Amino acid sequence: MLKPSEYFGREQTYVKHFVLENYVERVAYNIYSFQNQFVYVDGFSGPWKSDNQSYDDTSFKIALDQLRKIRKTMRDRHSKNVNFRCMFIEKDRSAFDELQTAVNDIQDVEIELINGSFEDNVSKICGFVGQTFSLIFIDPTGWQGFPMQKISPLLNLRGEVLINFMSDFVNRFIEDPRSEIAATFDDLFGPDWFQEWEELRRYGFSREAAAIEVYTTRLRNAGNFNYVTSTRILKPQVDRSYFYLIYGTQYWKGIQEFRDVERKAINTQERVRNAAKYTLKITKTGQESLFGREIMDMRINPFEDEKQMQIERGVDKLDEILEKNPLGIKYEKLMGYVLEIPMIWESDLKKWILELVKQEKVTIIGLIGKQRVPRRGNTILPIRP
Repeated sequence: MLKPSEYFGREQTYVKHFVLENYVERVAYNIYSFQNQFVYVDGFSGPWKSDNQSYDDTSFKIALDQLRKIRKTMRDRHSKNVNFRCMFIEKDRSAFDELQTAVNDIQDVEIELINGSFEDNVSKICGFVGQTFSLIFIDPTGWQGFPMQKISPLLNLRGEVLINFMSDFVNRFIEDPRSEIAATFDDLFGPDWFQEWEELRRYGFSREAAAIEVYTTRLRNAGNFNYVTSTRILKPQVDRSYFYLIYGTQYWKGIQEFRDVERKAINTQERVRNAAKYTLKITKTGQESLFGREIMDMRINPFEDEKQMQIERGVDKLDEILEKNPLGIKYEKLMGYVLEIPMIWESDLKKWILELVKQEKVTIIGLIGKQRVPRRGNTILPIRP
């Protein structure tokens, strides 16, 4: 993956690609630990706005390079013969021709290309994936082209999904009275979504938060996912959301890995956005700061504020889950549910559990030897007065 400086003017794409590259690595290693095949599907492949002749700043190339690296590591270090297949879909003819040229000479990976819309090729995608574990990346340029009802078969495949939810556009048009605009949101969310959105607004949700809540809930139901979560990507030069990466999985391990990737991405995003803001300031004033490097490394308050808000949600959710499980709950299952909340790490959960142990509100069943911190296989049992 290229350096942030290669993404000048589209720093949000760098952060998105950072998440994609790191999560592809984690999911592939986990899958290769128990099976030899993996499928990656890019539903809106482009390439779009690539400034690199080798397409190193595109999602399909980033995934290809990462999966090749992991395959080599598994073969060289673990003597395990693993492989992967890719499907790239692109509707725009000129972009597809460029995509075809970019992958035409690749011989070491099975790649299937489709020149057509993502939503109209759901059955072909399902056939290509089959019973193999897959990661499907849905990265549109707007909010159209992946209607909830049409993509439902993909959500029920044996695998996971990562969706770029363009909240900036959605938030701008979600109450647009024009029938043709409203119809696109009916496709995006599924029928009768607006009533749910309005109810959340009455409960105090912002327009954006209500949209994310409705979408993630409906995604969970459509895909029968055990866990659905998101991470927020901000605009490079202003403290406002650009889009959310929404993730659905059946596995607590996936949530754990996704949160670890998010933690790294937040630090990266802070540095990239500080640099973008600093560059904008220089452009406007024509003067560099005496503290340029320090400014670029400063922390950005929106993330600190959001983290504190999510901690409050995380503590409440932990209490709620324990209340519903008086006979105890496996630690890994508890972790999966609590870590659905953005910006909550496993270290946060362990700290909260240890505090509850100290207060004699829970006990950890299955500790071995000098172990004090919960881990997979332990049971967290509430203590009732």
